[in-house]
Amino acid sequence: MKKKILLGLIAAWSLSMQASEDIERLKGCWTDTTNAQWTYGFFDHFAIYQNDFWNYDQISLRRKKGRVTLRKGRQTATLHIRFLPGKDSLCLIGPDPGNAYAHAVRRCDVPPVPQETSPATAPPAAYAADSAVVQGYVPSQKATEQISISVASPFHESEQTIHAHTDSTGRFSATVPVTGMTETYITCQAGGLVVPAILAPKDTLTLYAAPGGQVFLMGKSAAFNRERLEGFRQINAVWSADRTQPDSLSPDEWKSHCLQRMRLQRQALEAYARSTPKPSRRTLDYFDQHITMQCADQMLQRRFALDKKQFERLPPAFLHTVDSLLELARPPYTGHEALHRALRAYCHYHSTPFPASMTLPAVTLADYLQRNRLHTFSSRELSDLKLLEEGTSMAISLLYLKTDSNTGKARMAPYQEAIKRSEQLLEGEEFKRLMDTYQDQIAPWAIRRGIEKELAPLHRLHLPDELKAFYATTVLTRELDRRRMPYPPEILSFAREQLHNPELYALVAARQRHYQRLQGLALNHPQSLKSTDSLEDIKEPAKLWEEILKPHKGKIIYADFWGTWCSPCKWQMEAVPAVKEALADEADIVFLYLAVHSPEESWLNFLKETDLTGPQSIHYNLPPEMGEMLTRHLSVSAYPTYLLIGRDGRIIDRHPPTPRAGERLVDYLRRMIHPDTPTE
Repeated sequence: MKKKILLGLIAAWSLSMQASEDIERLKGCWTDTTNAQWTYGFFDHFAIYQNDFWNYDQISLRRKKGRVTLRKGRQTATLHIRFLPGKDSLCLIGPDPGNAYAHAVRRCDVPPVPQETSPATAPPAAYAADSAVVQGYVPSQKATEQISISVASPFHESEQTIHAHTDSTGRFSATVPVTGMTETYITCQAGGLVVPAILAPKDTLTLYAAPGGQVFLMGKSAAFNRERLEGFRQINAVWSADRTQPDSLSPDEWKSHCLQRMRLQRQALEAYARSTPKPSRRTLDYFDQHITMQCADQMLQRRFALDKKQFERLPPAFLHTVDSLLELARPPYTGHEALHRALRAYCHYHSTPFPASMTLPAVTLADYLQRNRLHTFSSRELSDLKLLEEGTSMAISLLYLKTDSNTGKARMAPYQEAIKRSEQLLEGEEFKRLMDTYQDQIAPWAIRRGIEKELAPLHRLHLPDELKAFYATTVLTRELDRRRMPYPPEILSFAREQLHNPELYALVAARQRHYQRLQGLALNHPQSLKSTDSLEDIKEPAKLWEEILKPHKGKIIYADFWGTWCSPCKWQMEAVPAVKEALADEADIVFLYLAVHSPEESWLNFLKETDLTGPQSIHYNLPPEMGEMLTRHLSVSAYPTYLLIGRDGRIIDRHPPTPRAGERLVDYLRRMIHPDTPTE
């Protein structure tokens, strides 16, 4: 009996050794010889086939042929393999034993650029909100690695980041939200992996990060993404080699510089097209639009170098060139981050001519009454009201820029008469009656005016109606994200008027429902919210700061000054839950959040959405005067601002790591909590 068991074990061991040897013979990536598409991947513990992971069920290979049986759940697949004589790097693999449907495949250590087998042109424009799957194999010496997938959607205020971890074999899988063609960046910091990819709804993209840094891609969009990856390597060499800053050149010099760089990138694209076997029309069209819109966006970076104190503007000829570039945009409009950036930069420049731009409630009401034919104002009254709003923006801008009195008087002179006449109009009994009657319409109409103001610059361009509607949708959805509150019904009606494409309107409606649901949710751990009522009588900023810190003395405090209007603040705060989870066992750390200039409803909704409350978190929404007093006292001039407070209540670091630093912030805070712990 023992002899039979021993013989059985020896036989099993022999089969195991044979299977191991067979795997070694097949191990690696195999690409189709007809189109260079990655078709099979055979690795130690699993295979990649038909754009998915399969486990080995049985392996039997002889010198020239054999078969591999794979299993995925209840599904099995048998691959018949025949090595070509004298060529282990070339074989036939297929599910048919007679090899009638076998692929001639070649072993590849370096992925060749595949030939696009899908339609030559880009898919039609579509804006369906759905999801895609990104999965892959990232070999590593560590048990698990964190994979981050950043989603750069034009319909969101900030990019979303999806996290996944590799399992013990190095595999990962993540579901990614996409809207139409969506740009994503797949990264693994430990492995140095950075893969830009464009995903479409219901796509599955499978990647293998080879140890040498090469990336194999499999899936419906693999050929396009592989071509795109290779193309970027060539045209970005032109971009990366250039370190010229816009403020070092005049507007005309900067324009010439950007156009020259665009020409060089086009030359690099032509060289790529010549060196690549049959590059797809879709890829070439993609890069043509990318290079053009990148040039427009870079030209508009010159706006940051303008002299604000002189209210300097870009020359007309400069802007004419930008106009001509933007008018070259073609569908599909999703999947082109450079286009979205260029449009936002263009509209922001034209819609905000002053450093501080004001919208006055009385002028908003007058605009509402005139456009809805509820009251008629003369052309002079309307002109005066427009100058009143501009003059107010100019006056606040002059204070912000700390302009001297003589310059201020000269700048305000063109507005003085119109301001006087407008003030007389607004102080009249008739206008006061109108204000009382239509008071409730001011807030929603102000939202509409703000959206119209941002969209107005596009009317000067010869753009397709679809592109204007696409950009209007991005403005409407981003404004919802910025407010973190649902729109009033009037704005939804306005959105429906603007968006005749039902898919575009559906994006706004879906985001509206999200914030409506958020309003009805209860806040987790409401004890985190602290009232400022007991602090209102404190007029000394040092005393105010002391009172806020007093309940937490003896602990390390990580303070965050932020606002619901501040996109970078919210982008950073979305990374906070992971940091707090990593420090959940530390009782001596307090996260103190001080919101300024933030509407109460927006503040509460953002805390609900990001789950930022908890036993370690303290939240204040500071009233305007209190916020100004505290930020002046602590020299907070930018948002977000982070401070680290020691156990004695003193600031010990004005520049601690930010939440997006992740593990670096966690390690930093642990060292602050346990300063005597020896470092490795």
